[in-house]
Amino acid sequence: ESQEIKNLSIHPDTAQKLYGKDIKLSASKIDTYFHCKFQYFCRYGLGAKLLRKADMNALVRGTLVHYLLEKVLSNHKTDVQDLTGDIISKEVDRFTDAYFAELKIDKAQLGVVFGYMIKSLKSLVIGLLERISAEFSQSAFKIDECELQIGDLQEIKSLKIDLSDGGSVCVNGVID
Repeated sequence: ESQEIKNLSIHPDTAQKLYGKDIKLSASKIDTYFHCKFQYFCRYGLGAKLLRKADMNALVRGTLVHYLLEKVLSNHKTDVQDLTGDIISKEVDRFTDAYFAELKIDKAQLGVVFGYMIKSLKSLVIGLLERISAEFSQSAFKIDECELQIGDLQEIKSLKIDLSDGGSVCVNGVID
């Protein structure tokens, strides 16, 4: 038996209590909103989070790879083209340890499977960084910023749109 979907809008006062009068948006939040308004409401209005089993799924692996690339490249903005395999390997080891320390996770307690996955990811990142270094050595390209922040307190200010009700929408975020 099918049920009719009713109007899922919320009262403006309730919306203001959930999101505030001045809304701050990032590209990710805008994408979530247009992809699924209900998901946006649950995630950013209610603050609901999906509980996940601890594993090395694609999201976790992607986060670690992104973290390692960002940290090594930020640390070597001016000499990326000179990085050797040995330097890259040491940097990846150092930042992998820092990543798990920030999360307060003891890598030794993660088990053999996690250890293998981490080792495989580190090998992948080392290969990527070696390729990036080789590319930089053949060009005049220079890294100016990594993880460029856009926001009211940043060098690049948020895009602010005033609303007719006196509130505003600000678009901010981070450019990789």
